[in-house]
Amino acid sequence: MLEKLTTKTYPWLARTSQLRAARWILHLKLTGAYGHLAVLGAFSILAVLLLSPIFGPDYPPGVDTPTFLHLSWVTKLAASSQLADPFQDSYWYGGFSYLVSYPPLGYGLVGVISFVTRIDLVVVYLGLMVVAYGGVAASVYWFAKELGLQRWTSVLAGTLTALAYPLHNAVFLWGWFTSVLALPLALASFMLLERSLREDKRGPAVWAGVCMALSILTHHMTGLSIGLGMLGWFIYHAVSGLYPRRQVIEYSAWFAAVAVLIVSPWGIPFLVHSLDVGFRREVPGLWDPSLADYRSFVVDSSRIGDFIYPSYLGITLLVLATGGTIYALMERRRMAGVAVALLVLTWFSLGADT
Repeated sequence: MLEKLTTKTYPWLARTSQLRAARWILHLKLTGAYGHLAVLGAFSILAVLLLSPIFGPDYPPGVDTPTFLHLSWVTKLAASSQLADPFQDSYWYGGFSYLVSYPPLGYGLVGVISFVTRIDLVVVYLGLMVVAYGGVAASVYWFAKELGLQRWTSVLAGTLTALAYPLHNAVFLWGWFTSVLALPLALASFMLLERSLREDKRGPAVWAGVCMALSILTHHMTGLSIGLGMLGWFIYHAVSGLYPRRQVIEYSAWFAAVAVLIVSPWGIPFLVHSLDVGFRREVPGLWDPSLADYRSFVVDSSRIGDFIYPSYLGITLLVLATGGTIYALMERRRMAGVAVALLVLTWFSLGADT
């Protein structure tokens, strides 16, 4: 039908469609690649609305934004052969191996795109931020669909994710560009591994490993934190009997092997470098909150709008998340594995006391 329509209305299009690539594009279903692009585009438009304050005349907000913009600038200089040593940043610390010190994919993407297109670094940075922010919401939508939720529920899940305070906080307060860029890749990895069990296919597990590797190469802590939650998911499925244990172990092994294989060329030098230089936070205890702090802050209404919850929407999200987790655990099927992963992440986020 499509061929008849194009032949009568646009003869030139019919001739063009004889090319293999053109015919492939014309025959894509809306629910396929075009549908995925439409979902990503819709959530990216929502991201533009939510992130509109960052499009001011000054640099984007966030205490870590200058770091990533500087690294993007150094990468652009390296790509244009303006550095004596393309692997050394001679502008900071008297020279240091920036590609080893920081995961290279996020800021490297900004620098390379800016060099190739000649578009200003900040414009590329903001564009990727919007797409990544929309990608976080879209990946939650796709994950919800994979778990069998209805479309409207999946849309709601993606929208609430975009509205969630931690994501806003990552952009406006900390400027965690690389974390926002890495999160959709990590969630896509989780979703694909779940799909490999449902379909009993190796392919999705392999692609899950690729996505996890890309996430770690964008921001190692974001990718590894999701991987930490996935460890709980693995244990649940290994003992629950929902899927054959051999299947769970085999596909998880493929996932882990592919991720390690891709990350190792950067990860091994990074570990050697980290052990050599060491790491210490400027403020002791910054990453070691006490359980008493959590107990008092969660029930302190004066903290709403401070740093625990930005508004009463935050408490609503907490209630929905708690109810959803309880339901998933009671249901004891596919969603229960994701709920266990969430509980593992929550457990570690409560600090060393737990």
